[in-house]
Amino acid sequence: MAIEKVEKKKVELTKEALFQLIGAGVMVLLSLILGWFAISNWRAKSALVAGFQAYEGNNSGNAKRELQDAVRLKPDHVGALEVLAKLACDAGGPELSTAEDYYRRVRSAAQNQNVDSTAAKIGMGVIYLKHADKATASKEILDLVGKAQAEFRTAPEVPEGEIGLGHCELLLASKLGDPKRLAAAAEIFKRVRTSLGNRDMAAKISRDGLLDYYSGLGRVLAASEKPEELKEACDSFQSCLQLARRWEVARADLMLAEARRWSVWKGSAAEIAALEPEMSLLRKTQLIYWKDSRESALVAAHKIPWMAFSVAFAQALARVGNIAGAGAIFGEIRTNTNYNEVPDPLLIESKFRCDLALREGLKPSEQDTAVRDALSVFDPLFKRLGTATDDVTKDRMARSLNNQAVMRSLQGSSGYAKAKEHLTDALKLFPDEYVYNRNLALVLKRSKAPPAGIQAALDKAKAAATGKLAEDFDKVQKVIEEK
Repeated sequence: MAIEKVEKKKVELTKEALFQLIGAGVMVLLSLILGWFAISNWRAKSALVAGFQAYEGNNSGNAKRELQDAVRLKPDHVGALEVLAKLACDAGGPELSTAEDYYRRVRSAAQNQNVDSTAAKIGMGVIYLKHADKATASKEILDLVGKAQAEFRTAPEVPEGEIGLGHCELLLASKLGDPKRLAAAAEIFKRVRTSLGNRDMAAKISRDGLLDYYSGLGRVLAASEKPEELKEACDSFQSCLQLARRWEVARADLMLAEARRWSVWKGSAAEIAALEPEMSLLRKTQLIYWKDSRESALVAAHKIPWMAFSVAFAQALARVGNIAGAGAIFGEIRTNTNYNEVPDPLLIESKFRCDLALREGLKPSEQDTAVRDALSVFDPLFKRLGTATDDVTKDRMARSLNNQAVMRSLQGSSGYAKAKEHLTDALKLFPDEYVYNRNLALVLKRSKAPPAGIQAALDKAKAAATGKLAEDFDKVQKVIEEK
């Protein structure tokens, strides 16, 4: 049976088939484009969520990375640009120019989208303030602060505008040394406090605005001499730390405010005893915080404020007779810090130890121990003071030499030579000082020095014994004249 030849058919594209192929290709292309947009949109949303969460959790590094990814996909996202600008502004230094660029992008995007750009106004004001803080010339400072004020005044609808104006006055008070500016800042923060009593206005303030409010209010109140206002300052800085646990400036400000508070405290022993557990916990918490940090800059930033707070609280305890508690704090400071780096705590402790040795009713053995404890402070103190080249250092050194001489004189005949040496050195710095000449005369008398030397010191003391010192000199002269 023969196989029939199969005739090949020609494939022809009809118009209908061609249109169908083109339609299918367009659909494939559209699906690819839409798929790409869907993936990009998902990536952008994912980065935005992660970035905002990291920012709220104070993880600035992750927030910056995620939000930078987000704005690469959504260049005009106002919220992401605002947070990136804020992070760059907080970093300061060369990042301030980056922050300015971000805020310009925020303003442009907000204008195109017809949305609010108040954050950019506040942010630019903060940038000008940061530049002013680094400036040294008065004209430049005033010019930059003027620009900051202009930005803040364009945002009266939110509390941050008024808060920014308060910080302008604080900066001028600090940089120009003008107390009137501090008073002006106090008035502004008083108005802000009143406005935040309005529920509608309070609802408009951001977390960053609250931080700026509490930090500014704290600094205004910390300049006071009133214990109740200093307590409010401490509460304000505590509020900052509740909102931003890692904010180092607020942590240091809290310690310094506590130091001022306790330095002027006039409370009773019972009142201080009631607050002692709270203060001990605060000191311990702050000590652990900076000692456990691996950042050397953080340790340096908190060492002095913590030390100042601890010393002031120890002095408050000593004033109400809690000698043991004060001594324990000084011992704690020595254990936990490189005490020798700072003269003030050593000066205060040396005076404290000397006062302990001079208490009435001490047994000889107790006084010997107290004298040794006092003398142990002077070697590191003099190393820290170094050479007396300025009036402040000269005064500190002379007072310390005098206190050291008093302690040596308590050691009896074995200490008189050293006491004379220390007082002679103090008089080289201040030859006409009454106390040093008086003490030298007494030491020479006790050491049975020649009358001529005693009289020379006594004559100098007499010449300086004016006012109330005259009564003291009469007592000293009677001691010298005793056989």
